[in-house]
Amino acid sequence: MPDIFFVGYSVGIVLARSTFSDYLVLYQNSTIGKNHGRAPIIGQGVVLYPNSAIIGGCNIGAGSIIGQGCSVIDADTPGKCYVFSGGNELIFKKPKRNVLSDIFRIEGEISEARQEPAIAV
Repeated sequence: MPDIFFVGYSVGIVLARSTFSDYLVLYQNSTIGKNHGRAPIIGQGVVLYPNSAIIGGCNIGAGSIIGQGCSVIDADTPGKCYVFSGGNELIFKKPKRNVLSDIFRIEGEISEARQEPAIAV
């Protein structure tokens, strides 16, 4: 696990061996798992809302917010976006506010200077 993370509700969270970065946020029934031996790489400041999943060879960009019930399977996210399920494709929208500031009580965005290398667990 990263040095800095938040678990909203721990019930049903499943975490496989993956590469995690700081400011990871997990809510109930979130899953980060492998698919055919490929594990995701999770960027800094990623939020997984309830019943969301990141599975397989994904590269989840820093600041991605995975919406409730959304599954990202063998796909990448650009970062600094909300991610929603739209049928058979993912929908990306620019966030209107900094969700991480509410959770971690930080001012502004996480700067590149404050980022440290991801940790493989």
